Amino acid sequence: MKNMLYGTQYYRFPTPLKEEWEEDISNMEKYSLDTFQIRINWRANEIKENQYNFDDVDELVKLAKKHNKKIIIKFLLECAPQYIFDKYEGTRIGPRGEKIRGGYHGAFYGGWQPCFTNPQIQKRAVKFVQEVVKRYKDEENLLFYNAWNEIRNRPIEDCFCPHCKKAYQSYLKNKFGTIDKLNKFYGATEESFETIDLPSMPHGTWDIFEFKKFRGEFINHQKVKMVVDAVKALDKKHPVMCHVGFTCGFQFDISDCVNDYYVSNAVDFWGTSIPFEHHMETFDQRMDLQLLLDFIRSVNKHYVVHELYPSLGRYELYDSPYELKYKIFKILSRGAKGICYWQYRSERVGHEMDCSGIMYMNGQPRKVATSVKEGGDFVKKYDDFLYNASIKKNEMAILFDFDSSLLSEIEDAARSPDYTFVSYWPVHYYYQAHQGLYRLCNACNYEVDYLSTTKLDELDNYKVVLVPCLEMLNKEKSEALERFVSNGGTLIVEDGFGLRQENTWCEPYNIATKMMDAWLELRMKESKELSFENIKDEFGPYTSVIRVKNAKTLAKFTDNEPAIQEVKYGKGKVIVLGFSLGNTFTVSHKDSAKEMLELLLKNEHISKKLYADIDLGIEENRLSKDNQEMVFLFNTSDKEQKIKLKEEISEMCIGNKPSNNILEIKPKSIAIFKVKK
Repeated sequence: MKNMLYGTQYYRFPTPLKEEWEEDISNMEKYSLDTFQIRINWRANEIKENQYNFDDVDELVKLAKKHNKKIIIKFLLECAPQYIFDKYEGTRIGPRGEKIRGGYHGAFYGGWQPCFTNPQIQKRAVKFVQEVVKRYKDEENLLFYNAWNEIRNRPIEDCFCPHCKKAYQSYLKNKFGTIDKLNKFYGATEESFETIDLPSMPHGTWDIFEFKKFRGEFINHQKVKMVVDAVKALDKKHPVMCHVGFTCGFQFDISDCVNDYYVSNAVDFWGTSIPFEHHMETFDQRMDLQLLLDFIRSVNKHYVVHELYPSLGRYELYDSPYELKYKIFKILSRGAKGICYWQYRSERVGHEMDCSGIMYMNGQPRKVATSVKEGGDFVKKYDDFLYNASIKKNEMAILFDFDSSLLSEIEDAARSPDYTFVSYWPVHYYYQAHQGLYRLCNACNYEVDYLSTTKLDELDNYKVVLVPCLEMLNKEKSEALERFVSNGGTLIVEDGFGLRQENTWCEPYNIATKMMDAWLELRMKESKELSFENIKDEFGPYTSVIRVKNAKTLAKFTDNEPAIQEVKYGKGKVIVLGFSLGNTFTVSHKDSAKEMLELLLKNEHISKKLYADIDLGIEENRLSKDNQEMVFLFNTSDKEQKIKLKEEISEMCIGNKPSNNILEIKPKSIAIFKVKK
């Protein structure tokens, strides 16, 4: 891609109908949509084995050329032809041995989801992909391919067939080499890799942990790579991307698992749907969107929002034009390289009836269509700036660890009755901790990045790193954190830090790091009151007694146990919390949590946003290119806000020009301007 993507999903068999295509595609120009996506449904285009019919796709490609539209081709392999199930035994098997037959799922109109671990299914899928590529690779208006729709592992009983069992055994053998090493590492009692069974419950921890790593990382990566390799064998010119559905930044249950950082390595660039509340009425709802964008940007800087919903629809949730406009410009302000709407017309079939849509089912525009045009006009005008701009590296980061997140989900499920994987005791500890820290930083007007433990070489770019519940503290992570602190960094670690060994067992002796001599004496699921300077309030939801040798106690719980401790190491320091500040803020939104963060950062000299003010409802984002910055100010309140400018505007992009250095922003509106750096 050389320009911003601004387009929409258009066709997935059987809708929209053929008689609607030309009018719709012609009409896209009115809304500044320059690209549309065609989902090529395997079941619809190869009903009988080796009999391919692409008449529908051919016609859409022809219309795209006629109306000067670029196209995205997405492979919808989840919709497998019936012969895949009948001839090649593609039916998935559940954890109790039951057959999970593929039926007419609304979003995947056909035989939903065969087992792609089955070599015969892989072979047939690759053949279908290559039939498509051979047919359309030389189309001049083809922009890129989308390898998979919302790649994820869903549900946990994705498949327990003999092919999956064999692949899991092979995965473990490649990882450990010998069965003795696996047994010693996990305290397991397996006879051989060939006799290892798939897990039947979450209570043992190690087996379900490895199984979900196998599914959420390895198998998802293999499925995407299968498509990418098939495409690249015939077409090395066009990029291949993939977009995730329930990104690991938002997953909170082991029934739906993907590791974006791992799976994204299979493609040229990454994208995302938006897996949460659609309205933008509250601070949390708006920060969810911004968090998603910053999280996905930490996975891949060349990301796109591949499914932006202009209202959920379904006769339930509908955006106002302002809400969609907010989403569009928030996405642009966080460095996305494009937007693809889900979808042009609202869906009319299956369980997704009236789902989303810039247009109603009859092709008439929804009220939000005006926001689509406004966003498209802006993208066209500032295409070069938006595409080549970046977000500057911030001074503070939240360290995200997929393994700790997965362990947290397993802990929620491990209290469930036997032989079920349902989250029986959903504390959502890791999920709420990292999201709470992100919201808290923004509530205090700090910019903060996400940083994955897969990118530990980037630690030294930051002054302060916030560490939510890093349970899985292995040697590599420990050494990287030690270097960061030794070189002068400040590490703020929450309750749960070093709770588990690399083999998932609880750590009974010493938290595995040279930075401090510490061990966990007691941990209880209860909030406790603490005093810290002028703060006196309850924090939780777990509280821990952590014995840290040679630490300075900054605050104590009311039972006189240490709540906040500071340890010097090299040129830097570690601040150890006996509670989760992120969880506390998620659950309570207490002002005391904001005051706590300010006190912890008091001597760190972290800069703040110039204009953001949560109390006034003003949000601020910036993009940088060369010697310029584009400043986005969102007035989310119902009142006009007057902003005293602290820099000189070189161009007003959206909004009224300032008067006497005062910028007035109307209620529920956006001001965008450029300044020189």
